[in-house]
Amino acid sequence: MAQTSLRSIIGKSELDDLLSDREKLNQGLELMIDSPAVEWGVTIDRVEIKDVSLPEAMKRSMARQAEADRERRARVINADADLRAVTRPPVSSR
Repeated sequence: MAQTSLRSIIGKSELDDLLSDREKLNQGLELMIDSPAVEWGVTIDRVEIKDVSLPEAMKRSMARQAEADRERRARVINADADLRAVTRPPVSSR
């Protein structure tokens, strides 16, 4: 049950959340595990995600996605700068 719940929580989470907001994930995981455990007479006091290790293929895929996001943002910034340069009223010289 714990393993299935952990996979579910991690699968729904962004990598940034896994790395930076583990406490929130721990709480969500504890709630998912505690509900069925009560029926078995077990109480979950604490759940803690200590380490997240990703397969190399996943790391490469995420790196490619991050690079694509950076390139997209750069294109948007450049396009915005080009638009401002074109639409800016001419400066009059006196």
